[in-house]
Amino acid sequence: MVPFAGYELPVQYAGEGGGVMKEHLHVRADNSAGIFDVGHMGQIKWHGKDAAKFLEMVVCGDIASLKPSEGKLSLIMNESGGIMDDCVISHTTEDYIYMVVNGACKHKDMAHFEQYLSADGFGRGLDVGMEYMHEQQLLAVQGKGAARALQDLAPELKVSAMNFMTSTLATVAGIRGCRVTRCGYTGEDGFEVSVEPTQALGLLDALLQQESVKVAGLGARDSLRLEAGLCLYVVPPCVVLGVPACICVVCLLLSLSPQLAPSDPLHYHYHHYYYPLLPPTAATATTWTRAPTRRRAR
Repeated sequence: MVPFAGYELPVQYAGEGGGVMKEHLHVRADNSAGIFDVGHMGQIKWHGKDAAKFLEMVVCGDIASLKPSEGKLSLIMNESGGIMDDCVISHTTEDYIYMVVNGACKHKDMAHFEQYLSADGFGRGLDVGMEYMHEQQLLAVQGKGAARALQDLAPELKVSAMNFMTSTLATVAGIRGCRVTRCGYTGEDGFEVSVEPTQALGLLDALLQQESVKVAGLGARDSLRLEAGLCLYVVPPCVVLGVPACICVVCLLLSLSPQLAPSDPLHYHYHHYYYPLLPPTAATATTWTRAPTRRRAR
């Protein structure tokens, strides 16, 4: 167990199937799925007729055009146009917009939102309210066997008919009101299931009763992301050492060397988190488009 964003989270699990390598390979295997405890992430409901209008002031993307049940990956922006965090935003069939932000950034993100919801912010006068679901739990079921594992527990839900980045309320393992979103961030097909805190262990137990489903920790989560070429929220050497990004030798090599293309999206990610005024190089822009094309899930 390690401290992470104010929580204690497992790097890996014990037992015959435990360990970063085994957990990683299980998620990648055919007809298998891994469960990740992502309850530390921030889940937010946005209420009011101006919710989409307000969100379009603080995130990058067309939120108002999302159809009911549709969602998208977006970026929370600062005043300079730099990236503060990434998030998933879903237009629910209920009377709210559902957002999931990263656990390490959620309090910073919400303070940013509240700044603009205040009497002095550009959200003043808008019919919009933010509800932080601070006790709500979230389980990510990831892998080629995720759809089958979830379908067995939710017979009324047509899992095969759910497109990527769609969301709906469903009864899962007899638990009513679970929000099921087809997404994740492992490079595999998968689902995130939002559940009431009192029901989370029951849902986990029901999933683990299936032989194809096993738990996975932070180590496998990060290795799966790295293998798929997905960005990670980490600090580059130039930030740790206090070196300006434009003269950081490591970052300069990453941006200029075609041989380091797999790492280049990370360079792009770093500088747009910490140095929003530094434009990506031509090499960065080129290699970003060549990043692996696995289905992107959070």
